[in-house]
Amino acid sequence: RPDSGVPVGVDHLATKAAVGVVLFFLFGRHLDFDTALLRKSAKYMIDSLFEKLTNPIYGLTKYIPNTTAYKTEQKLKESQIIIDEVVASELDLLLEEYKNGTKHPDRTEGSVMASLIANEPRFRKGGTESMLAEARVFVQAGFETTAHSLAFAMGMMAERPDLADKMRKQGLDSFGEHSFYNVETMKAALEKTSMVNNFFHESFRLYPLAPALGGECTSDINITSTKTGKKYTLPKGTSMTFPNMTLQRQVPDPDE
Repeated sequence: RPDSGVPVGVDHLATKAAVGVVLFFLFGRHLDFDTALLRKSAKYMIDSLFEKLTNPIYGLTKYIPNTTAYKTEQKLKESQIIIDEVVASELDLLLEEYKNGTKHPDRTEGSVMASLIANEPRFRKGGTESMLAEARVFVQAGFETTAHSLAFAMGMMAERPDLADKMRKQGLDSFGEHSFYNVETMKAALEKTSMVNNFFHESFRLYPLAPALGGECTSDINITSTKTGKKYTLPKGTSMTFPNMTLQRQVPDPDE
């Protein structure tokens, strides 16, 4: 940062952009937030998931003070409080708008939370706590994946500054002076940014956020090798793993 001399990591910049996108997606307008706090919240959530998956007595010890499970539960609660401080007041505002039939002048149409409040009676019936729980899931699950995608893409741009300059020009030409937080403007501009769109698809191919996916066969599956012609049967119940990272590089010069 030129104003302070303090270096700013790509992950910090990507996280800030990603959180902004997720919150705009949820509430239809730009919200202020502390990037460092939300990253801390995400870390606590991941730590909690890891502990639950690896500690066989988690459920038995999470209420016993000073145990690892108990400390993890406290961090998870702190994680939720951090997110609630960002979204709770905005959720209250959305509910007030719904009751009064009004809309904040900065809010765009079609935000996720506004749509759920207006169209899902079960969502409203659950009350504010239920709505906050949904918002937490969106924020915690959505921003870290988006941040990683942006970080990988920026790394690729750093290796090809010529492409980065072309994409920047295409973006500026497409958006012009319009607001980035206007949905209609965004849709129209994105239709003109084919190079940017293709670039991000390529970054997803090279650096998939899920390097592997898995599942279980719900019925017998017969397959034939495209190389040998040999036939195989995968019985119902077989566990399957699909290595995305490998499959998406099965082309000549995969890094080019």
